Amino acid sequence: MQISKHVHSLWLDFEIKLKDGTSVPRFVTSYIIESNKKIFLIDTALKHSSKTILEYIDSIGRNPEEIQGVINTHSHFDHIGGNLFFQEKYNPMFYAHHLEVPYIQDIELQHQERPVGEMIHNVGGPISIDKTIGEGDSLFLGDLEIQIFHTPGHSIGSISLFIPEDRVFICGDVLPEEGTLPIYENVNSTLSSLRKIERMDCIETLLSSLSRKVSKGEDVLKHIKSGENYLKKIQSLIDKLKNDNKNLIEITEITTMIFKELNLPKSGIIPIVLKSIQAHQN
Repeated sequence: MQISKHVHSLWLDFEIKLKDGTSVPRFVTSYIIESNKKIFLIDTALKHSSKTILEYIDSIGRNPEEIQGVINTHSHFDHIGGNLFFQEKYNPMFYAHHLEVPYIQDIELQHQERPVGEMIHNVGGPISIDKTIGEGDSLFLGDLEIQIFHTPGHSIGSISLFIPEDRVFICGDVLPEEGTLPIYENVNSTLSSLRKIERMDCIETLLSSLSRKVSKGEDVLKHIKSGENYLKKIQSLIDKLKNDNKNLIEITEITTMIFKELNLPKSGIIPIVLKSIQAHQN
């Protein structure tokens, strides 16, 4: 879907396969930023997503040989799965925040520290990051500037992108989506990142990789506030549970109770989600 003159969004469905044979439905978002001569691909989704991404590039009259760079907003498996394919096929520059590099370059490390079912099998393989990027940096597609912001919370090295000419802000996975699985590593960092985005009065269009919404105008702030309120709601539920249950409650039990209150499926209680609930108690 074309969002603005230079920005396109692709919402790609997949499932998280669990060891017990069940699965959790999810989607991931990739973005294409184009200028007159070159393309940036933002996140490569899963290894089997490459075909869909290439078909979309062809549908807008562009050639994948024009891909100048690939930017990973963070290192989670569903955002780096196609890295190896694009590196081997087109050899673009790869960019990521330095705190995410170890997990992109060593997917076994990520599988050990951030287990998400069988998601490692959706990654083509590790790749080498050519250049690290962070707060205050800019990348260019010809004259088109892409500004980089460090927005940790979902992961320690998560970044967001702003295209000033289009006034489009891509916030990766840092903005929690109400009614979906809570996935973040640090609650305070997430809130700080959201408040940083709120202070940017130059955003006309907001794109969150956790949402199929395209928020514009006044809806930009409303969308960010809904993410903040979702975090605060979860915190409030946890505080109440701990207050009502003086005996120490195990994290899986707490999460089960929270999921019931939020009307979330039990199948979504996976290790990376348990870590998110744990983050509210740190």
